[in-house]
Amino acid sequence: MGNLLSLVKRTCNGLFFLASAFSRLMLLVMAIDVLYLVFGRYVLRSSPMWGEDLALTCLIWFSLLTVSLSIRERRHMRVEMLLNALPRSLRFTTETANHVFALVFSAVMVVQGVNLCVLNLSNTLSGLGISAFWQYLAVPVSGLLNIVALLEVTKVELWSRTR
Repeated sequence: MGNLLSLVKRTCNGLFFLASAFSRLMLLVMAIDVLYLVFGRYVLRSSPMWGEDLALTCLIWFSLLTVSLSIRERRHMRVEMLLNALPRSLRFTTETANHVFALVFSAVMVVQGVNLCVLNLSNTLSGLGISAFWQYLAVPVSGLLNIVALLEVTKVELWSRTR
């Protein structure tokens, strides 16, 4: 059992390392792209037609992937003051409900994100010349990563308190 848990933990660490590296890459590409767009528009009086589509695609991937990273590292926004004002038993119930709602929302992201991907298989991003599928793929991927991160956090935060 210990070997299985160790394998799961290493797999999760690798998965989130890749998500973090890809997010950083998307942020870097987006920053360079926007700088090039502004330079082209105001200095050269001509900007590439692929620039805005690339910036938007990078923004979508960066924004959605960093949600799961912030959940896993417990850096997401929450109202601690209100939570700390509640009685201990109600605090646990509130945190449990929060985790359940987040898991349900993430599952909806996966299901509806797959539907979006299928609907946009034949649509093309005119500036990049690629399928819009690649933009919308960020939704189910992010939903899956959110579920993994939430399960990890739930194990640590909630299950450890009940034992």
